[in-house]
Amino acid sequence: MDWSLFAQQLLLVVLLGGADRLRGDHYHLLVSGYVDRLIYGWLMAALFGHPWDGLTLPIMVAMYVGMLPGWGEAIGCALTGRQPDPERAAWWQRGPLLDNAWLALVARGVIWGIGFVPLALLDPRLLLALPAYTIAMPLAVWITVRVERPKPGNWEHQEYLRGWIAGALITAGLYLEGWYGLV
Repeated sequence: MDWSLFAQQLLLVVLLGGADRLRGDHYHLLVSGYVDRLIYGWLMAALFGHPWDGLTLPIMVAMYVGMLPGWGEAIGCALTGRQPDPERAAWWQRGPLLDNAWLALVARGVIWGIGFVPLALLDPRLLLALPAYTIAMPLAVWITVRVERPKPGNWEHQEYLRGWIAGALITAGLYLEGWYGLV
């Protein structure tokens, strides 16, 4: 096992949590939320082993586009247990996705990861992003609710957790599939 690569992957997982929080905050690293999202995308590219190659930009774009739809109505409802407000819901939250915040979180995780599916034609490892975010989106909120029972507007911890969970799931998938020499 390549321990230096493993240490690098762990560092990227930690940074993904910070990047997820940064892109969701009104304080931005380089004055712009656009740049923060691109940094998050670059960290994902690096996690998959594409920090400076032909897949770097497509991965950054897939991540950026996945983050665009909607804000946090589903997250806010799930965090606080309040009823969804149809006026504040994202454009994709209709029907059962508006009525069930947890189902909407799963859908939002799919939205974050679906852009990686066509890129998997070039690198099949990229498919790991879809289940990672599908799981991480609701799981981060669920853990936050169970651990701290947050007040309305208290988003930060679930954002850190989402980045860490998604990064850890992707890294575990890469190792379990033998892409990084564990098996």
